[in-house]
Amino acid sequence: MFSATAPLNLAPDRSKSGVEERFILTWGANANRQCLSDDARVVPTPKHVAFLRPLRSLTAGWEGSLLIDADGSLWGGGSNRGQCLSEELSDEHVPLSRLDIAELDGVPFEAADMGRDHILAILEGGRAVISWGPSNEFGQIGHGLPYRSRVRPGVVHLGGVLVKQVACGEHHSLVLTAHGEVRACFGRMLEPDKCRIPPNKIKQVRGFVLMDL
Repeated sequence: MFSATAPLNLAPDRSKSGVEERFILTWGANANRQCLSDDARVVPTPKHVAFLRPLRSLTAGWEGSLLIDADGSLWGGGSNRGQCLSEELSDEHVPLSRLDIAELDGVPFEAADMGRDHILAILEGGRAVISWGPSNEFGQIGHGLPYRSRVRPGVVHLGGVLVKQVACGEHHSLVLTAHGEVRACFGRMLEPDKCRIPPNKIKQVRGFVLMDL
């Protein structure tokens, strides 16, 4: 995906209306409507998707897409497997809309990334990482037990460090601190159990399951 504000050479000509138009460019596989379009199963060339709110960041996952607007609100579209985007809708495709998950309501975020079965999102200011997803089979979510079942949003405990970036692989995750250190790796890498969090590190704090790495 690519985010932009017209007028650009990539954008339709809006000079006559004099109205600034914000949009996203998406393309690629679209079987789960992850390109935020109902047009086809494949979007072979960049397609304009209107999004009127200013954006902080965006990310593309296996079966979905996430946007963070200027207020820090999470928006998403694509597969809702495990109700990872909305608790009100079914597990089918979700059109681009604000995420409807109770724990995330009113929480401002700075950046996010999506794996196959998990999502990591950085709180505004890098204060913490919240993660959730339809499956935690390899411990890639960073909290909860490593089972193939839904995990609700919770905090990945990183010892109070500020977080600059998160990255999701297919079944593992990385966290980069504001000091340029790779603070944590959890989930499955090239070898089974190579990057799994020991279950004895699980604890409960303020309603969230935390992981002490």
